[in-house]
Amino acid sequence: MSRTDFSLVIPVLNEEANIRPLIERILAVLPSLTGSYEIIFIDDSSTDRTVDMIEHYSKNLPVKVYSKFGKRGKSYSLIEGFNRCQYDIVGMIDGDLQYPPEALPEMIRKVSDGGADIVIGSRKQYGAKRSRLVGTKVIMNIYRVLFNMPYDIQSGLKVFKKDILAQVDLSRVSGWTFDFELLHEAHHKDFVIDSVDIMFDERIGGKSKVNPLLVGTEIIYHALGAKIRRAVRPVSKVAKKTWAKLPLS
Repeated sequence: MSRTDFSLVIPVLNEEANIRPLIERILAVLPSLTGSYEIIFIDDSSTDRTVDMIEHYSKNLPVKVYSKFGKRGKSYSLIEGFNRCQYDIVGMIDGDLQYPPEALPEMIRKVSDGGADIVIGSRKQYGAKRSRLVGTKVIMNIYRVLFNMPYDIQSGLKVFKKDILAQVDLSRVSGWTFDFELLHEAHHKDFVIDSVDIMFDERIGGKSKVNPLLVGTEIIYHALGAKIRRAVRPVSKVAKKTWAKLPLS
């Protein structure tokens, strides 16, 4: 397999305890697999030493950090990060070390070999709290029932072809729904979606920024809205055609 150029986007907010081990683990797997690569951090107004620690690595490595200029929320950080990527295969990983960077090589291979357009790090094993597992299963079942999408959509570890972003509609994205909009659009446009099983670990350093109730409600509300729009769309088309055939008085 030829070496692949790769851009990795990492949204962060007050993750100083995780920056060093996260970067070290990424650097242990990317250089041997990829040609050129870049690690792009989007900082969402951290008040600790997160930015300082990233800048330490940026002096001699293809590690970059940008202060976010748009709305608060993980989705907007990801979009800003992908807009800065220079390579054709891109990835995303959360900055809390709950997702394993060691899964990236297999995920990149699946995309670069042409077998998949998007690869998801699917949380099959859990070292994290049981409450996170329950929440994940509930949301996955909702997606499966509403859209026939049997994927771990909200996983914070994904690799995909960057040009997909130009072919999907992300205009309805809210703070935590980038993942849903990307995969919902890609699924209905027949992009090939694959997965790699991973262990989802407990957070060791720092504090979670996720309010499970609020985020879960936002995701479910967003999914229901998408289901209604998709159900109404064919009816609207039929109504327009019928109206066009009516004789003018």
